[in-house]
Amino acid sequence: MTRMVGGAFLDLDRVVYGDLRAGELVNNLQVLYLDGTFWRPSSPQTTATVPARGMAIQSAASGAIVEVMTYGIASNSAWALASGLVAFLGSGGNVIASAPTGSGNWVQRLGVALYVNVIDFRPEIRPVQVGE
Repeated sequence: MTRMVGGAFLDLDRVVYGDLRAGELVNNLQVLYLDGTFWRPSSPQTTATVPARGMAIQSAASGAIVEVMTYGIASNSAWALASGLVAFLGSGGNVIASAPTGSGNWVQRLGVALYVNVIDFRPEIRPVQVGE
């Protein structure tokens, strides 16, 4: 089943509905990590905030239950991805087209861009660290 949520089309057959809460304000389509509570990855990513485990399918206030997609198709008109190429985790839980290059940053592949604003979201659970 597909549903439009906050301007994004999501494949809801791949959504986890749970009683997990946001540890801070979470925006629709932000990528999140989990430590018992969902959080946005820091900027730059650190070992404490990777790997990302899912994507918020709604905005949620700190302490509120948040719906999170663990894999599936998501669309966001604000994304500027390269069709057919890998999309990566960016600062603050953003989806970006190029891997972070800063020394010591962690690189996590989030999936493949199907179009400039659509991702087949399948986050890898083993990010790699950029050399120092």
